[in-house]
Amino acid sequence: MKVETDFRDVKIALGAFSDQAPFATANALTQTAKDCKLVLGEADWPRSVNVRNKGFFKRAVWYKRAEKHNLTAVVGVFKRKPAGFGKGQETVSAGGIATINRLIKGSPHFPYRGRYLAIPVRDEGIKLVTKTGKLNKKGRAILARNHPNTFVADLRGKGPAIWERTRNGIKLLFILKPKVDTPKKFDLVRSVRKVVKAVWNRHIDKSMRHAIRTAFR
Repeated sequence: MKVETDFRDVKIALGAFSDQAPFATANALTQTAKDCKLVLGEADWPRSVNVRNKGFFKRAVWYKRAEKHNLTAVVGVFKRKPAGFGKGQETVSAGGIATINRLIKGSPHFPYRGRYLAIPVRDEGIKLVTKTGKLNKKGRAILARNHPNTFVADLRGKGPAIWERTRNGIKLLFILKPKVDTPKKFDLVRSVRKVVKAVWNRHIDKSMRHAIRTAFR
């Protein structure tokens, strides 16, 4: 997403101190980018998805400072910190970045290893996941093939699945799919636009006042 402002307005507002316009604009852009990173990581991302690792998205989102000779601030999601970007963790897993991109764009989710994704059945009598959505001990044991009385079969003509033999018959545990469509859940552009609209005027005003004060020194 590209956010533009009329640089002439900043020069006019600064009047006799118009030579400070590049500094004021660069600072306002940088502060706006920092706010975007903060709001994305602490508010919009947790509201949009089921967050298991609270620090993950904060490590993946970076901002690049604007400079007086390059009035562009950048906010983005990267596996490794690009040159010139802010301080923080250096890397995020490729799988993690792929997950973010799927949630931003909406795209199929394929297995990292093997042929199928195992989708646990959501049923009150079958508890395979925790409240946070992670597989519990039984769920992990089944997928590791360390749980007795389980087998893979296509018993109802709807594709392969993992079943469990019980005293009362058989019970469906996991549905196996070669891919799963992931709907778009996180609107990155909309979130950034919302933050920019909310904070830009405040930051440019504060930066112009600071530029005028420092010009007297």
